[in-house]
Amino acid sequence: MAEKSDYDFVGAYHHDERGGLLHVADHHVSPGKKQWSWGYGDFGQAWDRNLTDENGPYIELMTGVYTDNQPDFTWLAPYEEKVFVQNFLPYSELGMVQNANTQLALKLVRETEQLQLGVYAIAPLENIVVELSAEKQPLYETQLTLKPGESWQHTLPENDARRLTIKVKTADNQPLLDYQEHITQQTPLPEPACAPAMPEEIHNGDELYFIGQHLEQYNHASRYAADYYRRAIALDPQDYRNNVALGTLAFNCADWGLAEQCARAALLRAIV
Repeated sequence: MAEKSDYDFVGAYHHDERGGLLHVADHHVSPGKKQWSWGYGDFGQAWDRNLTDENGPYIELMTGVYTDNQPDFTWLAPYEEKVFVQNFLPYSELGMVQNANTQLALKLVRETEQLQLGVYAIAPLENIVVELSAEKQPLYETQLTLKPGESWQHTLPENDARRLTIKVKTADNQPLLDYQEHITQQTPLPEPACAPAMPEEIHNGDELYFIGQHLEQYNHASRYAADYYRRAIALDPQDYRNNVALGTLAFNCADWGLAEQCARAALLRAIV
């Protein structure tokens, strides 16, 4: 899982099959990026058998919008609208790429004593210019034309330790895509997610309500939102939000008596 990404793409590549998949979307609204595997235990292998024909373990490319993970469990409010665009694009031959958009994918890789440059065309690329530079000093330039699905690769001696930049421009100097070598930095690992405390351990109505909402949105298999709403109501019998939440659950389960009881308790607080 990519805890943070400054790029508008994520991808996966199968080196044996020489093909892969790219996801291109604005990372400001689509930050969720991860590769999912079922693992190698009995549980994971059972899912591999269920979800493939005969080729066993596989990787799922997962993305999410308005969420830093694949799923978004928030509800849409009445008249609320969320707008986004995601592009899923096949590509081949280049292996791992360093940047991509809906027109092309770029490769810039340092290997033993050589540089690997590459461009994969997603859209028609007529007379594009590929430039390689180091701290604004030109090192290499070429012009080429590619049809969608075609790729270009080139090898150069790797003899420059400076930070490299590859740029692709149109013939009239309009930028199409670029990539500046990523400098790895030590960043602290994010705190892992942990299970919420049990209802009886919590003494705050707000916390109980928000945990209950999350459990409802997630449709959690082993924790129940109603338990948290009941705990909050035990602390404050007229708590508006928790009464509405528990009453709604009761209404959806055709528990008319509990639904009415919660509605009346909520109204007492609302009237005040």
